[in-house]
Amino acid sequence: GLAALAALGFGTFFLALDGAADQDPAWAIAAARTGGVIILAIGALWLRPSIPRARGRILVALLAIGFFDILANSLYAVATTDERLEYFDRAAALAAEIDETAVLGIVLHNRSETLRLLGQYAAARESAEQALKHARASGYKTGEADSLENIAMIEFAQGSYKDALEH
Repeated sequence: GLAALAALGFGTFFLALDGAADQDPAWAIAAARTGGVIILAIGALWLRPSIPRARGRILVALLAIGFFDILANSLYAVATTDERLEYFDRAAALAAEIDETAVLGIVLHNRSETLRLLGQYAAARESAEQALKHARASGYKTGEADSLENIAMIEFAQGSYKDALEH
């Protein structure tokens, strides 16, 4: 009953956190905590007379639980993103090893997008430029367009609007 429901809730939470962390791990954690606080506030208002007040050591323990919960979820969000970058690096090495220029360009493009979303613009730009080179070498026009768009998005994210328009 309740254990299965809890397992479903935790599983759904971690899948959603992993997906949201692709965009920005900090915002994913903030959104999760905000939703949790709202639900707890509604529950506290509904159960107000029956909830005892926390004092002393119990209050310190509750604050520690909250701190370590946020820390663990933050590390999880960052770790899943770092793991994704490792997969991109392995895929790029394999594509280069079998001389698949178009596939290498696609992998580098996806790696570049991940880095851009993490705010690592210099590394994102380098991957995007490499992806563009491989797309052009293989004649993959969609990959070329995707790489140019990604370079424009990197420029835009850094406030270089004029440079973004050139791509």
